[in-house]
Amino acid sequence: MGQRVTTISGQPEYIAPTADRRRFQVLCERDLTGSKNLAAGVVVLPPGQCQPSSARHPETEEVYFVLSGRGTVELDGVSLDIGEGSLAYIPIGAEHRLLNSDPANDLRVLWANTPPLEDYKPALEGWEMRASDPDGKE
Repeated sequence: MGQRVTTISGQPEYIAPTADRRRFQVLCERDLTGSKNLAAGVVVLPPGQCQPSSARHPETEEVYFVLSGRGTVELDGVSLDIGEGSLAYIPIGAEHRLLNSDPANDLRVLWANTPPLEDYKPALEGWEMRASDPDGKE
């Protein structure tokens, strides 16, 4: 059946091997929670960094909810400002990319997509994995 409640501190964090050093965590997906139609997690972009390339999901829609920080989401070539409390909707097939425009603070974004991407695990090959900290102490 899977877990019904997950926590950020209880899940491994993946750190990109690219210059942006973005961090990625999965909080909800088939192997973790048993979810069939939803995946969700958190991505953190360090100050002034951006995802190195745009993504496009031909069968998946997605939302970004900004937990903290400010930045820009590029959506099909249009730049949209986002900040704490903002939600950006990414339609099926839309080209998208996150940028952190703040020179001092992380951009922390909760993402969710449906149906879930089946191919994210191979995309994490080469990323550094930081083990979870179930006590919330780093």
